[in-house]
Amino acid sequence: VRRQSLLELEIIVVDDASTDRSWAYLQEIARADSRVRVLRHKVNAGKPIGMNRATALARGRWLAVLDADDWYHPDRLARLVALGERHGVDMTSDNQFFFDGIADRVVGTAWQAGTGEWRLSFDRFLAGSDAYETFNLGMLKPVLRTDFIRRTELLYEAGARHGQDFFYMVRFFCTGVTAIVTDTPYYCYTQPFGAVSRQWSHTARKRYDFKTAYEINRRYLAESRDILTPSQATLLFETWLVRMGQLTFD
Repeated sequence: VRRQSLLELEIIVVDDASTDRSWAYLQEIARADSRVRVLRHKVNAGKPIGMNRATALARGRWLAVLDADDWYHPDRLARLVALGERHGVDMTSDNQFFFDGIADRVVGTAWQAGTGEWRLSFDRFLAGSDAYETFNLGMLKPVLRTDFIRRTELLYEAGARHGQDFFYMVRFFCTGVTAIVTDTPYYCYTQPFGAVSRQWSHTARKRYDFKTAYEINRRYLAESRDILTPSQATLLFETWLVRMGQLTFD
């Protein structure tokens, strides 16, 4: 992020109770770069809690997320902020490079790369959010207007250790806002299980928690009955609850 061509940045880093030298390293960076602010959890709380804390402190006009093992193309923020301003939307996002951490190389993109731009509706998002796929639209990394987040009090689902971005986007679309996506990849996503190496990227990776995702989606469906259109309710029900309900949870 410090190498972005967009120089007017505030970088908030959350150390989620690391046990190595990460905290000392982050303090060194913060002393050397005034754009960097660092927070530290005393106990491991997970991404949702960290994101909600960082979001509450954010002062920029736009807010972007970067997960711990991923990175940005140097022009990502400049391009996506410009895209959002040009179209007057509340959210922008992009195609992604897939990175196999064990093979140490990019192995493809989420979908065919190009220069096109397209509106992302709630219906299209739900239809393209099958958790069984290698990539689904619930894995998009959003760049959102901060005033929108403040106005809607948008938060990450605190109880979710997996699928946090999907749940966040469902809440986002339930407000009836607008989003646009570019076919150009600017985000580099480290695959949990490498497509080439056929190995887990690191020992901390865990298999997807379908049981928790099932329960959260069932609650979302109940809470949003008066907001969702019939087609949206059907998509959320069939994509997540029907397919997940066919699993046997231990």
